[in-house]
Amino acid sequence: MASPEVSAPIVRALIDEARGKNYPGGVLGIRTQPAWSGPDSFLHEGVPVTVVPCVSALAVHEALLRRSGREWLVILTDRPEEDLGASVLTHLLWHRLRTPDPWEAVRRRFAATGIDPALTAGARHRDLATGLLAATPSKGTPPAPAGVLTRDHAFASVAARHLGVPGPDLDGEAVLAWTADPAATTSVADLRAVAGDAVTDALLEWMAQAAGPAQGPLLALLRAGQAGDAVPLGLVVGVLVAARAATAVTAGQAPRVAGQQQTAREALIRLEPRLGGSVPAEPALLSWAADASRVVVERLGNETTRPQAERLLARADELLAGGQASTLAGISDVLPSGLTRRLADLATALRAATTEHGPATGQAPAGQAPAGCWSSGTGSPRVTAGSAPSARPYGSPDGSRCRRPPRRPQSRPPRPRPPQPRPPQPRPPRPWPHWYGGTVTSTAGSTPRSTTQCAGSATPSWGPAWPPCSRRSASGAAPTTPPLPAPWWPTLWTTRHSPMGRTPASGTWRTCCPASFSPWRRPLRRCYSSWTG
Repeated sequence: MASPEVSAPIVRALIDEARGKNYPGGVLGIRTQPAWSGPDSFLHEGVPVTVVPCVSALAVHEALLRRSGREWLVILTDRPEEDLGASVLTHLLWHRLRTPDPWEAVRRRFAATGIDPALTAGARHRDLATGLLAATPSKGTPPAPAGVLTRDHAFASVAARHLGVPGPDLDGEAVLAWTADPAATTSVADLRAVAGDAVTDALLEWMAQAAGPAQGPLLALLRAGQAGDAVPLGLVVGVLVAARAATAVTAGQAPRVAGQQQTAREALIRLEPRLGGSVPAEPALLSWAADASRVVVERLGNETTRPQAERLLARADELLAGGQASTLAGISDVLPSGLTRRLADLATALRAATTEHGPATGQAPAGQAPAGCWSSGTGSPRVTAGSAPSARPYGSPDGSRCRRPPRRPQSRPPRPRPPQPRPPQPRPPRPWPHWYGGTVTSTAGSTPRSTTQCAGSATPSWGPAWPPCSRRSASGAAPTTPPLPAPWWPTLWTTRHSPMGRTPASGTWRTCCPASFSPWRRPLRRCYSSWTG
């Protein structure tokens, strides 16, 4: 009985086996359906390979005659070896037709001595083996540990090569971190085109199982090609589950909490098609939400991945709005809309706190002041419920609102000012002194010798020096010497120490009496005498 149609990976695996036996080229006969969906000729390790389906022994002879050189010729036929005869079998490698066993080729590819039954137990195990051959290189495939090819090792090798998933040890956070990469969806599509649906679906199921309790909704997203929504949807379900499980702390919060619970239940029902057709259990959703939050927080702390995290958060806000649950965004600690919603709730609470007074309705009983309110009178004491009403209204004519207590002005010490420089005071003008001469007399007699102006002045020993006096005639003619240079003011101490009281035996006193005004605008007349003997 002929085996099903072979594919290019099986042909390449058989050629690699022959090359391992030091065959540089030759004729390879495969017992299978005489059908080929791949290219008639291709290169394998730099050597041309020609594949010819043969429906009869005559077609096999014709293909052998057309072969030239040291190329590889692959004959696909369903004819038994008895029909082909010895003349044909002698041209074939191993002198017989090979029945392709993809798992045998997979075992040799991974250098294993055995294969885990978990790989060969499925209904599509042959397609899985063919896909593994197509997804792994002929050289460089990591060998199976301990000689046994396990499911984890086979799928981890394919995932690392085609999807970029690091390492075989996966958990929910690692899988969600991979889905956050924008290239995740594209890499899955490329793997499906190369290895087929069997390997791709089995690999996605293996990755979803590594995610833990949330494998159901995560597998549905991966198979639908919506891997990029795994993290945003995890954030959304975390918000909805928290809102659904919320409880009222006080009786006044009961209506609000009941409304949030109803909104969360309706949003989860709307998201059922994305979750695999049904809402998973609450532990699975909480685990999914926790892993998604860690992935986003880790990317927000890195400048390179911050734009990626912002894109995921924006997508989560879109999904939450699509589920008509935007009012529940304040429950989330990472969503941008959550911060906006919490700020809006805070503003509402502050506004209510500044407008509501007294009991629940804020109205004071008739004839009483509101509890804990201040009277509208300035400086009035605080009153309590049940006290006598004030003669003046409380905040409004009808007394329905409280008035804030008056704010007392705060006395602050005056701020010290830096010292300011005093402007210069103008000095009074100094008048020019006018000198009037005295009379030169002789102490030897009582009759004066001459009546002339002061002929000059000598420098006394008891006072400062002064310039000579101006000479004037008896008729008051102009002085013959220039006036004194300014400023020069006689001082009083010279007068106190003047020897006016002395009466020398002989000699001549010379007296000079300047007349002027002091800086205080008072007349000043002082006489200064000098003795010459």
